This record gives sequence, structure tokens and C-alpha cells, in this order.
Amino acid sequence: MNYREISRVKRPANSPSGNRTSLIRLALLAGCVLIFSSCSSYLADGIRVAWAKQLFRQGSYQEALLYFLDAEQNRSQNIQRQYGKLPPGDSKLLVLHRIRYNIGLVYIALGQSNVAIDSWQSILDRGGLDADKTLQFTVLYNIGLLYSQAGRNKEARLHLVRAVDLRPEHNDARKALELSLRHLKQNQLSQQSQKDDKIPIESLPSQSGIGDEQILHYISRQANYRFKRDAKIQQVLRNDW
Repeated sequence: MNYREISRVKRPANSPSGNRTSLIRLALLAGCVLIFSSCSSYLADGIRVAWAKQLFRQGSYQEALLYFLDAEQNRSQNIQRQYGKLPPGDSKLLVLHRIRYNIGLVYIALGQSNVAIDSWQSILDRGGLDADKTLQFTVLYNIGLLYSQAGRNKEARLHLVRAVDLRPEHNDARKALELSLRHLKQNQLSQQSQKDDKIPIESLPSQSGIGDEQILHYISRQANYRFKRDAKIQQVLRNDW
């Protein structure tokens, strides 16, 4: 038997080498299937978000909400299935936060401010926004405005102080904080006649590096400024992909 004849001899199917080759092929095939299914799932989520944004801009808010919610649910399930529990601030979770932010904007457009607050507050509660300061500021600022418009000035103050601490140069945030502090001061003065035992605003604990005395000093220097009460929510759809 010459060399060519030997090379054509087939190994038994149940030989160790044959089994290893089959296992390697199966593993590679399974890996390709998983990668393809993962990529196709993420691609589908991206298409959902892009379509939701388009519907939002067209004023089709209910339809946009359905696409955003579907993308959020699918992305959340995919992350849980593939990675389990991720640390706060992971880029994959930030993608989810941006989708949830967009969901809040849709609720605002639908006139459901309370639901929008809940959606945005869930982003803050999950943590990790230090990795995305822009999103963190926008969420805090928008929640503060919604609370202020609802007359819930204590909650507005807590969020707006944190927003101003992140971006002290943002004039609209400073003015919104000024307004909420003025309303709190007015409520305090009106209740003093009734011998209310509320803690004075100056004694409330500060939630950031900016103290209330500094804020009130800023207010006194801006006493001639007339704040526009129709401050608008920052309706900027966040990029997700």
C-alpha cells in the first residue's frame, strides 16, 4: 500500500480523533448560532428604537410608546440572559437607561407627568449614571421641573440642587431652582402665622456641594430677574446605539 492509498483510509467514526473533530464542529456551529441570534436581537431592538423616535417626531405618541417599551423589555431580557447581573454604570445598562429616558418623554407628550417621573426616577434608583453625566443632569432637571409645575417644591428642590451641582453654568436649571426656593420660602412665611412647626428652608440639609445660603444669595442678586413659568422639559431623544 503506497502513501496515497494510506491517505485515503478513513478513520472509524467512533475514533477519539473523529469524536474531537465532531465536538469542535458542533461547538463552532453553536457559537455561530448564538452570535447570530444575539446580533440579530440587538439589531431588532435598534430598529424598534429608531422607528419609535420617528413616530415620536411625527406625533404618534401611543405607537412610539409601544415600540420603546418593546425595545426596553427585549434588551433587558437579552442582557439578563447573556450577562446576568451587571455592575451599575455598565455601558449595556446605560443603553437601557437612555431607552427609559425616551419612554419618559413619550409619557410627557401623552400628558402623564406622574408616570414620566416614575420612569425617570427608576433610572436614578438603579444608579450608575455617573458614567453618563449628560443623561444624569437631564433626568434630574426634568424631574425637578415636573415637580415644580405640580407644586411639589420640596421634591423639585432636591432634584434641581443636584442638577445645578452637576452643571452650575446651566442658566435654566439655576432659574428653576430659584423659583422652587422662592415658593418654599413663601409657603414657610404663610404658615408661620399658623405656628407651623416645619423646619425652615435654611435648615434643610443640602443635597450637594452647593449650600442653601449660597443659593439664596444668588436669588437675592437676581431679584430683578423675572423667571418664565413656562420652562420646558428638555425633550431631546437620547442616542442609544
